[in-house]
Amino acid sequence: MLRTELRSYQSEAVAAALQHDGFALFPEQRTGKCLIALAIVDARKPDVVVIVCPKKARLTWESEIEKHLDLNWDCAFYIINYQQPVKNLALRGHWYKFTKDFVDSGGTLMVIADESHHIKKPGTAQSRFVRTIGKRAQWRLALTGTPIDKGYEQIWATFDFVQHKVAFGTYAQFKNRYVLYDEKERRDGRQYKVITGYQRGPELLRIIHQYSYRITFNEARIAMGKKPVTIRKRKVYFDLSEKSQKLYDQMDKELQVTVDGLDIEAPLPVTKVQKLQQICGGFLLHQQRIPGQKKRKRLVVPVGDEKLTCLMQVLSGMDDRKLVICARFTHEIKAINELLDEFKWTHKEISGSSEWDGKFNTDVVVMQVRSGLGFDLSEANTYIFYSWDHSYITFEQSRFRIMDMERTQQINYHFLIARDSIEEEYFEAIARKKDFSTLVLDKYRKTQAAQRRGAARKNPRRVRKARERQLKLDV
Repeated sequence: MLRTELRSYQSEAVAAALQHDGFALFPEQRTGKCLIALAIVDARKPDVVVIVCPKKARLTWESEIEKHLDLNWDCAFYIINYQQPVKNLALRGHWYKFTKDFVDSGGTLMVIADESHHIKKPGTAQSRFVRTIGKRAQWRLALTGTPIDKGYEQIWATFDFVQHKVAFGTYAQFKNRYVLYDEKERRDGRQYKVITGYQRGPELLRIIHQYSYRITFNEARIAMGKKPVTIRKRKVYFDLSEKSQKLYDQMDKELQVTVDGLDIEAPLPVTKVQKLQQICGGFLLHQQRIPGQKKRKRLVVPVGDEKLTCLMQVLSGMDDRKLVICARFTHEIKAINELLDEFKWTHKEISGSSEWDGKFNTDVVVMQVRSGLGFDLSEANTYIFYSWDHSYITFEQSRFRIMDMERTQQINYHFLIARDSIEEEYFEAIARKKDFSTLVLDKYRKTQAAQRRGAARKNPRRVRKARERQLKLDV
């Protein structure tokens, strides 16, 4: 049985999910998706639950199960991360055989894909693995607050997992029905397809919301009788020095620069974008060849301290010592830590090499942007983006770490941006992807709700009869 009482919107999500064998839970971060999922587990009472999640979320699931669920039936939980069966073919075969044999022998199985945006690319090994074991399960749940950021094609794999061939059919059928393509020619004469748009949008959105539940953080707050959280965003601009600007322009135009006798190149467009952002942060990363060896030596080449100076100015005006600083590159995190030492501020790090111990017992937490998953940093209400990448999903996962449903009242986000640089484009790209995600997840359902309210107002007799029927049911 469930130890924790559900909030009203969580009960609503559970009721919606129990109408289907497979369902997607898309509430925003910090709204209690794990608790909703465990309430569904309690209602279904499967013999085995397989939870596939990111590595850093394993401890969260273990603590949530211990906290919320009192197992009054025979049930075994298995928690595996997305990378395990991908890297270990024997382990993948084990899970394929185990799930098939278990269900064939009469056992009931539930598969939960946590942070299910990890399976959005149909061709990846982790996506195929989750969808394969999902086909054998009686019940399936997909959990993520950020299922989509670029295009409708990202949504297919999630719904193939929860409603195999029911929601959208095969991937080829999905693309033929909803995606528009244009053919282009490569230099070698071969043809390839480029997505140019989409069709049948209302139909697609209707199916998405038929098999999913969505609520935003502030909508959940309102449902609890609380005021929405006030979110303030501030773009803090700074100018590159003459030296840094010269390196930036040269890298942008010529795809290479020379610094301290080192020739640093950007042979690919994606590499060039990274190098430009590194220059804005005051460093360049260079892979130096080692004679006689295939392995290269990684060098961090300083080019300026303009962004660190900008950060120092922002920190000087801070009254609240509890804050989070987020950066993309490890060398930036090291420089930020050294700056905080000069300020005599205590700090700890969350990155690929430094695990979070669950205790916010320092003035500052310095976090690598892609490590911002499954942590509670809500003791802070100020978040400084020192640098970030183009991924809207990573951005959203990261920024929600400082929110708490009960006690958060106001959040302050600061974005450090080099003027007239690639960082401005990164900021705008995140905004565009947020607009698309909002269109898919929020605008459609809000429009439908408004239309239902409008229809009710136009037909008060229908509303009165509905209320009378509800009163009879309550009696």
